[in-house]
Amino acid sequence: MRTPFRAMLWELWRTSRWELLCRLGWQCGLVFLLYILSDDVSEPEMNILRGIVILLLVTTSVFSMTWLSAIDSEDNKSGFSFRLGFTRPISTARLVTVPMLFSIVVAIGCYSLPAALFAALMDSPMPLAGPAMFVASAVATLVAAAWAPSNRIGKSLALAGLLAVLGFAMYLFHNSHHDPDVLLLAIGKLEYFQLVWYEYAALILVPIVAILFAIAAVDGQRHGDRWLDRFHSALSRQTRPTTLMHSTMRPFSSPLAAQCWYEMRRFGFRVLTLATLGPLLAIGVISGLLWAHPGWQGAANLALATIALCPIAYQLSGLEGAIGLQHKQGTVEYSAFDATRPMSNDQLITIKLFVVAACSLAGWLLMVMALGVHAMVAGYWPALVQIGDTVSSQLGQVSVYWWVAGLVNILLLYVSNSSVLLAFGLWLPLHPKTLVSAFFIVFLHLVLAAWDENHGWRLQLLWGSYGYILAIAIVSGSGYILWKALTAGYLVKPLFGFAFSAWVIYVLSSVAAYNKTASAVSIPLPVLFLGISLLFVPLATTALAPLALASHRHA
Repeated sequence: MRTPFRAMLWELWRTSRWELLCRLGWQCGLVFLLYILSDDVSEPEMNILRGIVILLLVTTSVFSMTWLSAIDSEDNKSGFSFRLGFTRPISTARLVTVPMLFSIVVAIGCYSLPAALFAALMDSPMPLAGPAMFVASAVATLVAAAWAPSNRIGKSLALAGLLAVLGFAMYLFHNSHHDPDVLLLAIGKLEYFQLVWYEYAALILVPIVAILFAIAAVDGQRHGDRWLDRFHSALSRQTRPTTLMHSTMRPFSSPLAAQCWYEMRRFGFRVLTLATLGPLLAIGVISGLLWAHPGWQGAANLALATIALCPIAYQLSGLEGAIGLQHKQGTVEYSAFDATRPMSNDQLITIKLFVVAACSLAGWLLMVMALGVHAMVAGYWPALVQIGDTVSSQLGQVSVYWWVAGLVNILLLYVSNSSVLLAFGLWLPLHPKTLVSAFFIVFLHLVLAAWDENHGWRLQLLWGSYGYILAIAIVSGSGYILWKALTAGYLVKPLFGFAFSAWVIYVLSSVAAYNKTASAVSIPLPVLFLGISLLFVPLATTALAPLALASHRHA
């Protein structure tokens, strides 16, 4: 490259081009699919459709791997993570401005191109300037919040606080319209994003301020100013004397205990930190809604939804750290320390899944207790009791055996889901084109199904044959995965014994549930075959993660 500026642009493009092209592809594909499915859409329906598209495009344009990689820095210390950035012969202003402007321009393009395609296909106007400026402001502030702090705790607090501020700002912006319609219908109206001059000025000023703030923060980091690290080190010296630390450190009882401690240090405490901040965020959102709308009846439903969904958020956060892959300058590396651990693949996966499940369970219990206390203080506890009475009256005749089977099934499906996500996180960096091909095939079938639905389902024979073909493919694939894992020694007694025992209960309860509902529900034969084949999936997926880990450890 002739200049450092071109080198920076090339590195940014090289490390994010496939993610960018895939994101643009599925966004444009979604727009095209909606165009096929929509037929004689009325104006209210078009407003709802436009609102859905705007919301999806804005969300997917803001949260992109182009800048999310800034959260994980290469040395786990520096807030700014542009590779080899501190040693480049350029000013800090250019060092920060180039990647920030690149992220902003990419995010604007990811909204504007699919939005223009939607307007052209639907022959209906689409707001461009307003949402694009919202996207630019959000991306600029999120990048600045990720780069300014000098350690992970500061980054987590800055990003969580900024997301809360952005949510509150959007809430105020929506309330300023005094629109009685639901959110999706209001967003879809063309006049919703017709901003006044001072709103445009604010949206232009926010990215400028964010860039200047990031430049100042990175300049301090570039000159060794990491005050948060110094504060953390001083606090550690005061609270943990060296003599006490050396006197309390004992040898681990086994390699399994050492690995469990290592996984807790790598991602477990991060999940517990998220589990501590999660109830505060949930209580803040519910309290804000109750303050804005006194007597709001949806607080109990929102609290229950948060309790039900928080384990998934904790699971995803833990699995992201459990994967252990390092992304450096467009390449994926698995550390030699992890690859040479004196344990088998299934033992390593078992410990990872155990730490994820334990931290998620601790976070879920904390969320239940926090929202329970908040419900009694805020006054929506009677609504929770009423919902509980309604559910218990409907399930009052259920035998205790069904409750035990349901608990075991939930545990098995949670472990199976964690294993699948962990396996995909390990496997997809080695085979990125496979995922793109799979999504492309699924998208083509969605387009074909939309066309067939508009033409009276002429291809019923094709869809019926797919039920048998998929059933055979699922059973064959599950058998092959289990056979390969067992013969290679990647799945031995502890993990496989638990998975097989839970899987037997899962199959028996599924068959019993089918026998109870078979007389009341008519199930087509292809769907029945497909459902039977899916019974093998939870057992086979427990072997996916050890196989994926082996592909990195043994190349």
